[in-house]
Amino acid sequence: MPLGTIALLLAASFGLGALPLTRWVVRSIAGKDLSLLGTGNVGVSAAFIHGGKVAGIAAVLAEIARGIVPVLVAQICLPDQRAIAILLLIPLAAGRFAISRGGGVTNAVWGVLVFSPPVLLHRAFRGCWRGV
Repeated sequence: MPLGTIALLLAASFGLGALPLTRWVVRSIAGKDLSLLGTGNVGVSAAFIHGGKVAGIAAVLAEIARGIVPVLVAQICLPDQRAIAILLLIPLAAGRFAISRGGGVTNAVWGVLVFSPPVLLHRAFRGCWRGV
């Protein structure tokens, strides 16, 4: 197991989670700083409200990519260590919360979908909110 590669992937995942992607997307497309508008929340909902449809859709795509990229990179770099791919979602969510106070739920859901579509779809239809 290449520990250096794993450590690099963990750090990169945290760093990716910490990036204010939605804020950057809205600033580049609509020229607005979400932290100065409305409640100051820089989430996807605020991107739609203050940046418009194009900025909102771009923000959604950026958040989806944020969850998918670490899983795909780990699956490519460490194909025999599948558990590392899913574990990278933990520092990703930690980076989201620690730096930008985001929850990282959307990112994690898309990461799990890429990691194992049947697991996510099963939980979605069974109702994971019911603890089943």
